[in-house]
Amino acid sequence: MPDSKYIGISEDRLHHMLGVARKAYKIALERGHNKTFATKMFVIGWNHDIGYEFSKYQEEHSMVSAAILSNAFYDEGQDLGKNGGSTINAIYSHGLYTEEKTEEWIILNQADMQVDII
Repeated sequence: MPDSKYIGISEDRLHHMLGVARKAYKIALERGHNKTFATKMFVIGWNHDIGYEFSKYQEEHSMVSAAILSNAFYDEGQDLGKNGGSTINAIYSHGLYTEEKTEEWIILNQADMQVDII
């Protein structure tokens, strides 16, 4: 069980993350992307809320998720900070207004809004 000072990832949140991953994959294909890009969207969807496990407040989970995953995706050879690569940027800014609406951001947000938390 997670330390009580953190929000933690509940079973419902895990179901949501998997649902977003599946929906993001489907949306990517529907938008004409190939299976490689759709698989990337599955990975983004599956990981977009991973920061809940380490966040004290809901508002910071996307930033924490991006910070955790920036190390995992560092092999992309990009600057993966807030204004960096499209993978991390989509996770960092999901649920938020952003002027730079990448295809990853559009698909992730569409999928996230279509999959409820049980």
